[in-house]
Amino acid sequence: MAVEDKINEQTNHARKKETESASGENNQPHEVTEEAFSGDEKNIEVDEKARDEIEIEIADTVASSKTESSTEKKADDTNLKLANEYFDQLQRLQAEFMNYKKRMERERENLNRYLKTDLIRKILPVIDDFERFLASHQKEIKENGGLNGIQLVYDKLSQVLKDEGLEPIAALGEAFDPNLHEALLLQEASEDQDGKVLEVWEKGYFLGDSLLRPSKVKVGKKK
Repeated sequence: MAVEDKINEQTNHARKKETESASGENNQPHEVTEEAFSGDEKNIEVDEKARDEIEIEIADTVASSKTESSTEKKADDTNLKLANEYFDQLQRLQAEFMNYKKRMERERENLNRYLKTDLIRKILPVIDDFERFLASHQKEIKENGGLNGIQLVYDKLSQVLKDEGLEPIAALGEAFDPNLHEALLLQEASEDQDGKVLEVWEKGYFLGDSLLRPSKVKVGKKK
């Protein structure tokens, strides 16, 4: 706005000067004097000075505009760099949170599996007692209906454990497998029973795909 004001001011001054000159020429005889010539030189000097000032102001305005543009560009570059850094940090935090979440899920699953395994392992002796009692009292159970309740309790408990993944290991009559069977005694046997399980003293179990307890057995050995 300062540059435009200067230009308008010089334009108005020139027009005013032309008007005054024309009026003076109409009212007075045309004479060229040293004073008039000196006044024109002063006006020329003033015009040149004003023009120089205008050019200086224009140059300053252009330089200021370039400086502001450069400053704005630097600010935009800085903001873009910060935005990229924040985005990278957010991605890293998200990845770390997902890894943490997966790790906690695995730990929770392992803890649940451990607690379930530990609990069922403690219940197995109760199952053993039930089975020994039922095996030695089959006659009384058939004759006395009151003992059928014990069989029902055993059946229900066995079903609950089966639902949790408990499965007995096949042993009696099977070939001895040191990964599944624990041989407590070797007994002489016929050739067809050599290396086979003759008797199961304590039943073994799987819990899911894992061996919970090996079967304790008696194994035949040929003479």
